[in-house]
Amino acid sequence: MRKSTARRLAAVGLTGGLVAGALVFGTSPANAAAVTYVCTGATDDVASSEPRLFQDPYYRNSAQTLQLISDTMAGLGQVFSTTPSVQINVDPQGLPSSVAPGAPIAASFKFNAALPASLVTAAGALNLSAVTVSQATFAVNAVGATPGSFSGTAPDRVVPLVAGANVEHTVGGVVTPNAGVTGVAFKAGNASLTIRMNIQIGFVTIYHLKLSCTPNDVTVGLTTVNGPSPSSTSSTTSTTSTTSTTSTTSTTSTTSTTSTTSTTSTTSTTSTTSTTSTTTTTVAPPTSTTTTTVAPPTSTTTTTAPPATGGDTVSVRVGGGYSYQNSGTVGGSGYAVAADGSGINGISGFGTLPGKNGGSAWVRVNVNRFLWWSFGSIAVADPSAGINLEAPLVFAPQPYGSKTAASIGASWFNYADGFKSYTIDVTVGDKA
Repeated sequence: MRKSTARRLAAVGLTGGLVAGALVFGTSPANAAAVTYVCTGATDDVASSEPRLFQDPYYRNSAQTLQLISDTMAGLGQVFSTTPSVQINVDPQGLPSSVAPGAPIAASFKFNAALPASLVTAAGALNLSAVTVSQATFAVNAVGATPGSFSGTAPDRVVPLVAGANVEHTVGGVVTPNAGVTGVAFKAGNASLTIRMNIQIGFVTIYHLKLSCTPNDVTVGLTTVNGPSPSSTSSTTSTTSTTSTTSTTSTTSTTSTTSTTSTTSTTSTTSTTSTTSTTTTTVAPPTSTTTTTVAPPTSTTTTTAPPATGGDTVSVRVGGGYSYQNSGTVGGSGYAVAADGSGINGISGFGTLPGKNGGSAWVRVNVNRFLWWSFGSIAVADPSAGINLEAPLVFAPQPYGSKTAASIGASWFNYADGFKSYTIDVTVGDKA
């Protein structure tokens, strides 16, 4: 990192609380487990940019942006880790203490994180009142069960940078113990999230920080497996004995007994002069069967989060020395369109969309209207198409359109492949 960049970052009072303290555990429920996650920055995104005179801007991914902040802190005599740790409480919700072999387990866990005072202090220095936490995904591993894990993604939410502000999400799933296990251990799985900021620090613009986090080995819940099998069958067999005797006096007795159901007894006596004696004994087959079936649990708790906001769109076209066109719904920070009585007075933001030939592309807009002109810049990059261009706006025509379709264009040149002039035309849709 260049020293001039570090000085500009230091000049605005950036502190280590910006990322290292972004999410830490707050008040812990009595049965919650505190899990420490170690996070690393993504290497497949564009997290920040820095303009350069007569050159393409210098773009950094999240890992490089964390390094930029770390180098800046070192220049201030402070320590900032490029692998920040995050502590989160994981609280089981109604997890059964035991189940029968083969019985399904409806498991639910609440992930609870709160913003610390250090981040609030840092935010004041940066004139940052809130951040947007997006694509926050939490997983739970089920050791000894099928499936072996389940996860959930929280909706995008704006988190005000005030002491005690919480980020919560409940993750639920149904697992079945594997044959032969005596228990199912639930452990915190991997997590990921994106902290969207869109802040300008000197000449450096930080759009977001995309983090992937790995937890320490902590058991957050345990269900033992014991007792009878969920389905068992018991049978009671009754024996019916029939005896027939013929003598000078013949007596016939028939007794039938059915277990738990009914008993029938019939006695018949007949006198005769016959001297023939015959005794016959017959054992009847079972006549009673009792079957007991334990049905699986029929109660399932599901936590449904509201749909995520967003859905901003962009359409970009590059003409002149380069030919490129792309459009679609964007990921990332999205776009903000401001208007007054005279029309569109500002367009800002950053969005990603699929590249023309694979991978990701992105479009950044930072334009403000002053009187009758526009000032700022437009940038577009699509590595799969060989596009990485930026165009400044100085006394340019003002943006036009509406909040859902705001347009602006700019022309510029470069020497990357010999002298080429080009025009970038962008239309963004702010759907928030």
